[in-house]
Amino acid sequence: MAPWNIDYVIKNQFSRPGIKNSGVEGIVMHWTASAGGTDEGHQNYFDGSDGGGSRYAGAHLFVDKDSATLIIPLDEIAYHANEKACRIAKFKGSVRRANGEVYYGDANVTTIGIEMCLEKDGTIHADTIERSAKVAAELCKMFKLNPQTDIVRHYDVTGKNCPAPWVSDSSKLAAFKNQVDKVLTPPATTPVSKPVVPATEIYRVRKTWADAASQVGAFKDLASAKELADKHKYYRVFNEKGVIVYQPEYEKEIAKPVVEPVVKPVPKPVVKPAPKPAPKPAPKPAPVKPKYIIPNITLKMGSEGYQVTLLQEALNAAGFKLKGKVDGSFGPDTLQALKRFQSLHANPVDGIAGPGTREALNRLLNK
Repeated sequence: MAPWNIDYVIKNQFSRPGIKNSGVEGIVMHWTASAGGTDEGHQNYFDGSDGGGSRYAGAHLFVDKDSATLIIPLDEIAYHANEKACRIAKFKGSVRRANGEVYYGDANVTTIGIEMCLEKDGTIHADTIERSAKVAAELCKMFKLNPQTDIVRHYDVTGKNCPAPWVSDSSKLAAFKNQVDKVLTPPATTPVSKPVVPATEIYRVRKTWADAASQVGAFKDLASAKELADKHKYYRVFNEKGVIVYQPEYEKEIAKPVVEPVVKPVPKPVVKPAPKPAPKPAPKPAPVKPKYIIPNITLKMGSEGYQVTLLQEALNAAGFKLKGKVDGSFGPDTLQALKRFQSLHANPVDGIAGPGTREALNRLLNK
């Protein structure tokens, strides 16, 4: 919001000709030179067909210690700084009137004029200067002006003694420019950190934390919460995190874990499997009768040699043992054994081991 009121004077040839300016290049500071005047009073003075006494004069803004008023639109010229030739090159300018005539208005067509009102004692009040700085700062923002180079005195434009206090003491203009800069770039303020207020703990009385519907109260002080819990069986006090911070004494007993007796499992009887019957031994194969070599020649009393030995071994095997030993000599002992065999298994009983006797021995021993 702009730091001024708007109350335009009517268009007239003396104070508001209605001519569009050529753009805003700067701000020209003035003083009214009339003691005790106000911004509203100067608006009334210039608002008429004679424009304030039928003389070409005026400004865009009038400022006093209480308020500021814009009486001429900022895109129009005001007759505030052209009674003599412009001494600042960048402010020299001209515009063409509606009737085609060229108006060489210099600073009137390129700048905004600010008039500071005087107190009754003829001084410019500090509040008026401060308000004027805010007005100028707003104009600098609107038209992208630099306070240090684009704000000047009326004196700098045409040489007029205006504003007189700033002409006699140029440091006041420098101070004003700095004041405008401060309005545009206020000093950074260190944020005041608010003291950290610890969060207030709320104690809730419920049966369980999960059972919010069972809540019968919530308190900032633990003592009140405990008192209520004692009045409600099976109720406890919980903090904001759902941790039990209080439970009645009987609740503690209930809460004790029940230690059940350890029942040792009864071992199941081990059922030994019935012993498998020992496998029956495989029947021993019948002993294989040794094969006996039967003599292959006829033998008789007096025969000797290997064939006699075979005969003697066969007779022994058949159970007709010799009284003596096997010696390969067909003697009386062999004869008697042979005849005993023949008497039972072979005929005739002649004491000669012929084919019939040898066949009988082979049949008895090897079949």
